[in-house]
Amino acid sequence: MSKLSRRGFLKLSSAGAAAGAASLSPASALAGQESRNPGATTLPYPEKPIGKARSFPHNQAVQFTYPDEM
Repeated sequence: MSKLSRRGFLKLSSAGAAAGAASLSPASALAGQESRNPGATTLPYPEKPIGKARSFPHNQAVQFTYPDEM
C-alpha cells in the first residue's frame, strides 16, 4: 500500500475532476445545439396588449382570443 497524503489526494482528485469536465465540454456543447429547435416557426402576428396587469384577477385564468379575435 502506498501512503497518500491529504494534499496529494486533493491534487489527484482536482486533476481528475478537471479532466472529466474537459472531456464532457464538447459533448455538452453539442447537446446545447440540439436543444434549440431549428424547425420552430415564428408567426408574423403583431404584438398586441391583452390588458393591464392590475386589471387581471389574482390566481385566476384569463381567457382571450388572439389572433383569432371575433
